[in-house]
Amino acid sequence: MFNKICLSSLFASSVLFSADLVENKNSGDNFMASSGISSFRDAYASDRVNILFVEIGEGAYPDGKKVLLGTSEFGLSEKGKSQAQALAQQLEKAGMVFHKVYSSTLARGFQTAEPLLRLVDENGIKMLEMSPALNETCKGDLELKTPEEYRQMASYKEYNKTRGDEKVRFFVPMGEGGESKADRAVELIAFVNALRSDASLKGKTVAVVTHGNPFKILHTLSVNPDSLQATHQDELRSSLDKVYAYNDPEKCAVVYYQADESSFDYQGKLGFSDDGSALLNDAVYPGYKE
Repeated sequence: MFNKICLSSLFASSVLFSADLVENKNSGDNFMASSGISSFRDAYASDRVNILFVEIGEGAYPDGKKVLLGTSEFGLSEKGKSQAQALAQQLEKAGMVFHKVYSSTLARGFQTAEPLLRLVDENGIKMLEMSPALNETCKGDLELKTPEEYRQMASYKEYNKTRGDEKVRFFVPMGEGGESKADRAVELIAFVNALRSDASLKGKTVAVVTHGNPFKILHTLSVNPDSLQATHQDELRSSLDKVYAYNDPEKCAVVYYQADESSFDYQGKLGFSDDGSALLNDAVYPGYKE
């Protein structure tokens, strides 16, 4: 399920991050109190796996045109690189440490994860573990198309017939040859369950970097605990009593869960302040990032 990349080789082969970092003028307890990160630390569970899910930074669009990136291999934009660095900096200042960092196999996923590797503690695993389960949903023939282009395509028009019925829409591929959110959910469930059952992670904190759709799907799973028992779509379909709307405008930078073999519990979320200088409890993190 996982691909491992050594820290030294990962940085050697990756694009350098911008040095223009967000500077936070708070420090110590004042910073933690204002950012809300202290609530995460206070909620730490020594008998469970503590999981911080992180959404990727902004992707770089080909030729500057905003298109559906999906599973295409484009890295972070300059803004996205700064976002990734700023997030790591904020977490580091608040004293957050990780035992391990996971990411998708897509460039904008592991480029967001790279700065977090410096927060791995001395007894942690100083290499990135990448899993395709954390990748963005594949959009099939709609990928790399602008909104103006894909809205005219037959495969999108077929998908759009489900608009307004999110429980149906959850199971419909967005484009021809693409996958549905349910397809991605089944893989995410397997990934989450592997974390929950890993005895070596008990009492540890891990960071998991993923994309816009998986990030949203995780919310769906968390309010439907029975869904974590699903191994295929039919089981998933019967367990989803509530599905978050795809166009829900509420976005955040990180979401915190605690899990073990019998539970997967939402603990809270943080988003950047408007000027990017602090992480705040329940702050809105604008923009949908594939």
